[in-house]
Parts: sequence; C-alpha cells; structure tokens
Amino acid sequence: MKSGPTLSLIITAWREPRTVGKSLEIFLKQIDFKKDQVLVVAPDKKTLEAAQTVSEKIETLADEGKGKPAALNLALAKAKGEIVVLTDGDVWTNKDSLEPLLKEFKDSKVGIVSGQPVSLNDKNTLLGFWAYFLTQVAHKIRMAKSEKGEYFDASGYLLAARKHLLPVLPKEVLTDDVFFSQKVHLQGYKVAYAPQARVYVKYPTNIKDWVKQKVRSAGGAGERLVNQAPVMRGFSNEVKGSFYFFSLPKTPKEWIWLTFLYLARAYVWMLVFFKIRLLKRRSWPRIESTK
Repeated sequence: MKSGPTLSLIITAWREPRTVGKSLEIFLKQIDFKKDQVLVVAPDKKTLEAAQTVSEKIETLADEGKGKPAALNLALAKAKGEIVVLTDGDVWTNKDSLEPLLKEFKDSKVGIVSGQPVSLNDKNTLLGFWAYFLTQVAHKIRMAKSEKGEYFDASGYLLAARKHLLPVLPKEVLTDDVFFSQKVHLQGYKVAYAPQARVYVKYPTNIKDWVKQKVRSAGGAGERLVNQAPVMRGFSNEVKGSFYFFSLPKTPKEWIWLTFLYLARAYVWMLVFFKIRLLKRRSWPRIESTK
C-alpha cells in the first residue's frame, strides 16, 4: 500500500503452483515494495518457484511440511511489517482487498480484521448451495456482531492483524484464525469486519472432502482454544443461529438441500466428538477438490 502502516503479506501454501501465481498477481498491484513485504511459505519447491516467477521481490520460505501452524510461525518470525495479512495459496481476492482491511486499523482498539469469504462453487448444485448458504450465514453473523461491537472469529482465508498481538501457534491448533482471534480479543482489542475485502474460495466438490473439511473447521472452531475466550461456533450455537436464515432458500429444491445440510452438519458434529474430543486427532489429509 502507498500509505499507512508497513505491511507483511503472508501466503501459506502446499503443492499449489497453479493457483499461488494468480493470488500474488492480484496482491502485487496493491503492494508498495519500498515499505511492504510479501512472503510465501510452502514445503514444496514447485510452489515456491511459481511464486518467484511472479516477482523477484517476493520472499519465499521452505517449511518442513509439519502443518499450517508451523508454517505460520516460521513466516511470522520473518515478517517485518506492523500489520500482517494472512491468506492461502489456493484462494484469491478482489483487486482492492487490502485497503478495506487496513482502513479498520485507524481505530487503535482494532487488533484483527476479517475479510469476507465468497464461494466460487456453482450454487445450482447441492454442495455449491451448501457453500453459498454457509458463507452467507457467516457473513450475516459477522455483520451483525461487528455492528454491535461483539466478538466473532475472523476468517483465515483473509485476515489482517497487528503483528505484535499474534502469539506463537501451538502445533496442535486446528484453526489458526480462531486461535488468533481469541488471543487478540483477550488482550483487549476488537475484531473488525471488512466485507469489501472479498476472498474467493473454492469449497469441496464431493461429500468425502466436504466432511473432512468441516470436521476440521468445526472441531477447531468449537474449542475454547484460549482460557476464558468466547466460543463463537459450536453445535448448539450453530443450531440456534442458523434458523434465522431461512430466507436464503428460494426454490423447493433449495429447501430440500437445506434440510440435507442440517443432517450433514449434525453428522459432522458427531464426528467432531469422536475424532477430536475422544480420539484427539489433530492431523488431516489434503483436500484435493478445493484446489
């Protein structure tokens, strides 16, 4: 950015040479390398090489493939900016996404800012409708809580934070965005929402991958990762909150799909209980259909 605080953009990736370039090209039009920094961290050589072909000024870091928390810890240790922007190598943003994020930091009480995930999936399919519905529900909840000054979880698909507020991530954390949001909140800072900063996400296109992704995200987000921190998501909160959004389905087919979604989410929470709460599972396979 040409004005404001110094910025470190961090993109974490894994075997994403095809998509990381598009993400970087959009961001580089918003970056001022005289004061800003761009870091791409990935365990594989092809992704790092793809990043460097976009610009020599991009810094690349090879992590050891021990998971996203370790990769983020490595990148944050190298980040020089007052503000860090975190995103992934398989998503991309609108061409003016950074300005709305940074604008929120004019309020000295704001510690972390969330962008708005937007689904790229075809809404006219079952899983595409599910992705549309869930992202719209999350957007409406964030808007409502932001307007009231209440806590909510920032989205790890695109978030910005004051670097000095971000702690080292424990290796067992499943949802780094929730952990960071809770930590920042407990330091007395606000979580803000910048819906104009849109991040376009491809969600799973088969049921097997959908379940894998949701078990991990729901399991992590439903935990109180930091003592005394609020929990925004959980089975009971999800059931109570989602009933406010019955205006989203427009056709009988979408109503049927919504019914299936509630059944699928109940199944996900059952798996969360067994796999994460009881078996303490903390590592998960790559979800190919989102790439």
